[in-house]
Amino acid sequence: PQGKIEPNFTLISTSKGVTRAFIPQLGVIYKKSYPTDSENNTPFLGIGPFCAPTYLRSPADNINYGIRMSYGMELQAGVNIGRRGLLQVSYLESTRVRNLDLSGIRFVAGVRL
Repeated sequence: PQGKIEPNFTLISTSKGVTRAFIPQLGVIYKKSYPTDSENNTPFLGIGPFCAPTYLRSPADNINYGIRMSYGMELQAGVNIGRRGLLQVSYLESTRVRNLDLSGIRFVAGVRL
């Protein structure tokens, strides 16, 4: 089967007192499924670029960057469980925001509505 291009949106937001991080990640993913003997579970791989207008503020660390853009690539591997379930691991390679490296691994477990 052919792969397909899908929109990719992730929102990371956290705050504690005056410390804040707000990172909406916007991109596209080329995703390809790999059918198996199981009707319910379908593994997939994906890759795609993203951009993220990033807001970081931590006065204790002398960080008050306002909004800065970061860009990168995401690699995904996962399995669709039935029609609605999802288990996924992603690696994100990102440009730095000033001196902060936002690259890393993300784990996702979810149910689609």
